[in-house]
Amino acid sequence: MEQILRADDAGLQGTLEDYFARLDDTIDWFDEHIGKVAMNLIEVVVQGNSSLVVRLAVVIEAEEKSDKRVMALQEALKDHKEMAARFKSITDGAKSTRGYKEKFLMAIKLKAEGDIEGTKQAFLEDPSKLEKSLRWFFN
Repeated sequence: MEQILRADDAGLQGTLEDYFARLDDTIDWFDEHIGKVAMNLIEVVVQGNSSLVVRLAVVIEAEEKSDKRVMALQEALKDHKEMAARFKSITDGAKSTRGYKEKFLMAIKLKAEGDIEGTKQAFLEDPSKLEKSLRWFFN
């Protein structure tokens, strides 16, 4: 967008906005699906869908690298604003972090905590069913 603004052509800006109008919705949809897979990761592994887990790991790794690059750029801009203004091309690209790794780990933690709490309640109700209640963990 910044490059279009420098081009001084409002028509180009409108065209670009039209092309990317649904991008935010698509990103939200993608984030929601990443969250669903993370919340159901144990079931995905148990069902043998290892290729989905690998693809998810590849996406998270790539996004983590991008996040690190964005954070380094933001830090450099903070420290050297004047110099960065001279070299405007280095500031183009991703401007915000997605945080998929943190979201992924948090989703797994929340799901596991919920499952452990369910297992605890099942154990308190009937201790003889402990083994059955813990199958999700040991599979």
